[in-house]
Amino acid sequence: MRSKQLALIIILSMFLVAGSMSSFAQYTTNQQFDVRASIPQQNGFNVTISRVQGTTWSTRTSVDFGSLFFDGVNNIFLSNYYYAVDIGVLANLPNWSIKHTTTSIVNTTVPGATLDNNINVSFVKQLDAATAAPLDKVVYSNSNNKIYTKDQLLDGWLRIYYGVATGEAGKDAPGAQPIGINQPAGTYLGQVTLTLFQTP
Repeated sequence: MRSKQLALIIILSMFLVAGSMSSFAQYTTNQQFDVRASIPQQNGFNVTISRVQGTTWSTRTSVDFGSLFFDGVNNIFLSNYYYAVDIGVLANLPNWSIKHTTTSIVNTTVPGATLDNNINVSFVKQLDAATAAPLDKVVYSNSNNKIYTKDQLLDGWLRIYYGVATGEAGKDAPGAQPIGINQPAGTYLGQVTLTLFQTP
């Protein structure tokens, strides 16, 4: 008799629990709301120009080799320093590229005289202050319209070196020529334009 009463109590308890859960479920509701933020388009870049003399780097506003000195042994004009230009892209575009365009480096008083084949231009992917991966090394005249993509510069940034050709084997870009004694005197001026643009 007691076992039947115990079974009945258990069954009634189960119904009561099920009933209370059912009652609780009837009063459960949901409410949703949005979490939102808007990120603006960013598509700029920073340029830092450094003059390098030995181990000393100093910030400059242009690539200015100044007055070259004459090497009387090799009869060529040289510079005491070279330049490094760092381009830090600040863009959240899906894909982008950097374009390097140039004008001729012309003598401002002697028509037809240029330094287009006398300047080395080296493009590297800079990984950190001391580590770089070479991309291209060309004479200035062949640096026009060089393009580097986001993928090529992934995890690094573009650095461009500019230096006067020395005539030393293996150090100059293909086709580079030192500035000889027959080069007309005067000031030579050209211009580089860097352009960031979105690519497909």
